[in-house]
Amino acid sequence: MIVESKIKSCKGCSLNKNGYCHWFDRPKIIPLKTMSKGCKYRLPLHNQINTTKIVAYMIDKFDGEII
Repeated sequence: MIVESKIKSCKGCSLNKNGYCHWFDRPKIIPLKTMSKGCKYRLPLHNQINTTKIVAYMIDKFDGEII
């Protein structure tokens, strides 16, 4: 079963390292407001995963983000 990530925050982005965004030439700290919603440059670590029905249910039930 394929599960797609619903939430697109900075937490699931490969450019987020220790709370700093590495999209910029000089990494910048990510504001808390931005951390929860992400940005247009977000590069997801995983867009989707192949998993079991139980895990898919848990992700869906709690509106989880695949990181």
